Amino acid sequence: MMATDIAVLRGKMTETSSALVGFAVLRANYIADAPSYVDNFRGFILGVLAEHSPSTLTRESIATEIHEKFGINIPDLVVEKILKRAKRTKHIQGDVKGYSLTTSGEKIAPNVTSLRDKYLRQQRSLEERFYSFLSVEFPDHAELASTHIAKELGDYLERHAIPVIASSVAGRAIVRPENTRTERPFDYVIARFVAHLYERDDVGFSYLEEAAKGAILSAVITLDTSSFQNSLSSLHVYLDTPVLIDLLGYSGEALERASKQLIELARSQGAQLRVFEHTLREMEGVLRSAEAFSKSSRGRDARPIDLYFQDQGWNSADILLASQKLPDAVEAMGIKLVPKPDTYHAFGLDEEKLEIALQEFVGYRSASTREFDLESLSAIHRLRRGRSLGALDRCGAVLLTDNSDLVRASRRVEGERHEWPLAMTDSALAGIIWARSPSVAPDLPRNMIVASAYAGMQPDPSLWSNYVHEVGLLEARGTVSPDEAVVLRSTTVGRNALMDETLGRGSAVTSDSPLAVLERLRNSIEEPIQVKLRNRETSEAMASASADTAAAAYIETSEVVDRLSGELTYERSARTEAQRRLREREEADNRRRKEIEAAAERHSKHLLRTLVWVIAACLAGLSVVNLANPEWLSELPLLKNAVWGATAIVGIFAVLDTMGQGTVAQWIKPVESKLADKLAERALLRANLLST
Repeated sequence: MMATDIAVLRGKMTETSSALVGFAVLRANYIADAPSYVDNFRGFILGVLAEHSPSTLTRESIATEIHEKFGINIPDLVVEKILKRAKRTKHIQGDVKGYSLTTSGEKIAPNVTSLRDKYLRQQRSLEERFYSFLSVEFPDHAELASTHIAKELGDYLERHAIPVIASSVAGRAIVRPENTRTERPFDYVIARFVAHLYERDDVGFSYLEEAAKGAILSAVITLDTSSFQNSLSSLHVYLDTPVLIDLLGYSGEALERASKQLIELARSQGAQLRVFEHTLREMEGVLRSAEAFSKSSRGRDARPIDLYFQDQGWNSADILLASQKLPDAVEAMGIKLVPKPDTYHAFGLDEEKLEIALQEFVGYRSASTREFDLESLSAIHRLRRGRSLGALDRCGAVLLTDNSDLVRASRRVEGERHEWPLAMTDSALAGIIWARSPSVAPDLPRNMIVASAYAGMQPDPSLWSNYVHEVGLLEARGTVSPDEAVVLRSTTVGRNALMDETLGRGSAVTSDSPLAVLERLRNSIEEPIQVKLRNRETSEAMASASADTAAAAYIETSEVVDRLSGELTYERSARTEAQRRLREREEADNRRRKEIEAAAERHSKHLLRTLVWVIAACLAGLSVVNLANPEWLSELPLLKNAVWGATAIVGIFAVLDTMGQGTVAQWIKPVESKLADKLAERALLRANLLST
């Protein structure tokens, strides 16, 4: 995409608001201690009425204008609730036929038009940033530029970074059909764009972050918020295996940070965190499989956890150690390990139908994974004694997962009496808990956006399965070598190249896709060289006024290249020789050091043994004199006392040795060791083997 194309795209930037604007306005007007959660939406209604004052507007026309001006949907019933509350406070007047502001209402009505203009400018800035990003990262997909990027970003927040709470919790219809998977190639591009903003553009990312916070607040309006002040002390949150993987940091830093902040926020509101014993067994199985992959990646495709360990440089021993420490690691995070309820036959659940629904919606490739999920949902059902109320704080227990399809399947059991679903996504729980107290964890939406972006840059299981199948066919035919097959299906660069090639669309995978991915990988390796070659060619062309000049320049350049190549070869040889000499010097120094330490030890032992024998001989001589007791000894009382002392010392040594309290050699061993260290240190200093 050329610079002229960018100018055209910038000229096409929308002049109308998307949900990004409405979300940002909602966040700006949010009041944490408002009398009621719905009061935070009052500013939209009063602002719209103020723009039409003194004319009247019906409930439906108010909701429609809010959607047209701000891109968000406030349900008619919520609009009606806010109108009734504003009427009781004397801020509006009228009835179902039409409402208008009172004098007091006009005084407090916010200027939503100015706020809209402010955030519309931010929206345009995001659009401009996106088009620049698109021209650099996806120059072959200019057709994406015709999309309403601001609208797509707003939809993305609702679908990914921000939970569609009405779908996840209330079981309402989702945008896509229940039995199909809608491909959204733009989602991968947006995920890349969000990650780009996070890594390189703090200002652009801050625009998105504020919109994300507003999107959470907007999504929660579909719930009964009357119990938001209640504690979650009676709620037990059971972590599914993928959530546990994120929490342990095996999916990368972004997902780990978001998961840890979520559980800390849930715990701060009273929720108790649990893991079923069978979930821990599943996690141990995942680590065993990762350990096997680390030993040999041939013949199987890599999962995200395999690639994580590979990128971190973990070997099989590291993974085995992590598996052995798994129970302690879970306990250290304040998560209790519990068995499933023993009332298996009570509060019966039609597990056969639930298993069919799980397979239909999730599309498991592994029967064991499906069985573990079935076991978890059945356990939650029994913990609730077969039924639950329609509020998070009163449902009793819930399975926390990252799989929205698993949540949808859990609601497809006939005769289910759970007003609150058996399972919910981690993003849905994060949105609800954050909306209950947004000032406690202001960074949670930010972490949710980042985690969602990095997760969205990974291929979904269906796409990856189709791709790996095609790689296997090409390898079997000999079209790609075994080493190339490993790179294609068992490396992070292979996955990234696949997503760039297909934009995350499973339908884009064909028999030629692995070859296209391989070509991308080769180009990514060769591109720096190609750039240098192009720069060299450009320089030669600019410097060449004639064929002779060009030839001379080429010859000169070649000579320089040859000279530099020779210098490089010499430098490499010299460096290798220096490294060899350094290793030899280190080995010689180590041998010399050991010889000096051994000599010091021998010298220390000799000195102390000689000293002991001299002292012993003196003491023995004095003892003999004492036994002889000559007359002249009585005339020298001091000498006589010394003789008696020497005799006593000899006797004490003899008694201690008899009682097994150690020999003199054993007693002087510590002194001998310290003396040896001192002697060795002096010798090493003299030999320049020890720095001062």
